[in-house]
Amino acid sequence: MDAQVFINVDAKLGEGCLWDEKTATLWYVDIEGKVLGKVKDGEITRYDMPSRIGTVGLTEGDDLVVALEDGLYFFNPETKALTLLASPDATPGNRGNDGKPAPNGDFFADVMPMVKEQHGGLYQVKPDGSFVCIMDGLDCANGLGWSPDHKTMYFIDSPSKVVFGFDYDEETGAVSNRRVVVDLTGDPKEYGVPDGMCVDAEGKLWVARCGGGMVQRFDNITGLEIDHVTVSCPLTTCATFGGENMDTLFITTMGFTKEKFPDSGCIFCCKPGVKGMEAFRFHHA
Repeated sequence: MDAQVFINVDAKLGEGCLWDEKTATLWYVDIEGKVLGKVKDGEITRYDMPSRIGTVGLTEGDDLVVALEDGLYFFNPETKALTLLASPDATPGNRGNDGKPAPNGDFFADVMPMVKEQHGGLYQVKPDGSFVCIMDGLDCANGLGWSPDHKTMYFIDSPSKVVFGFDYDEETGAVSNRRVVVDLTGDPKEYGVPDGMCVDAEGKLWVARCGGGMVQRFDNITGLEIDHVTVSCPLTTCATFGGENMDTLFITTMGFTKEKFPDSGCIFCCKPGVKGMEAFRFHHA
């Protein structure tokens, strides 16, 4: 299946697409453009950020959670106020990357290095701002998602080319029993690396392949590809379900290949025949 251009947001490094079902709004980030973007009723609103922004998450209120270079912040779209929530890793040269609220209201935050000598990690941030490191020594902590029954958490470290699974305890927020769910290490180079991801209502995994110009659907048990969606530019970064019936797949892309691929930096969409799940929301303390 081919995805079509949904809207041209002209992103340098589009990422973090997120559907808010309460307001029928699609949020996204442009990491290198230092912009949080909102698409509603065909109109684009851009909010300038003070540094690179890696992701955006919903809360139970009007605020959003955004990952900036030095930590997680609450952002109010009306007042444009930023309030620090937590700085899991404020090491100069590192920055916030992907991240999402969990079923129990915690926020799982990725940190990645911008210099070769350093490493990042995966952190679990509680509503009171306290945090624990789930994995460290990572070079590009990326996609996250949860199974429909909330018992499994999925996570991607892009350079390793695998999708990890963890047992997830919704009551305590504990994660354990890390294992490989999807192994992409043997894929051809032209498939690119796994980047952002989402999980559909059937529990299958949708993984954006940065460099491959596609989003693949994988079986969560066998780890094998079931289907894929292609886009008209190579640097696909993230996917999420949304729309009135949660049956539209939205896909963000990078704009660095615009000269050769004019649709680079656009957000794409398609209806792959399955529905997604509503995004989880971060709980305020």
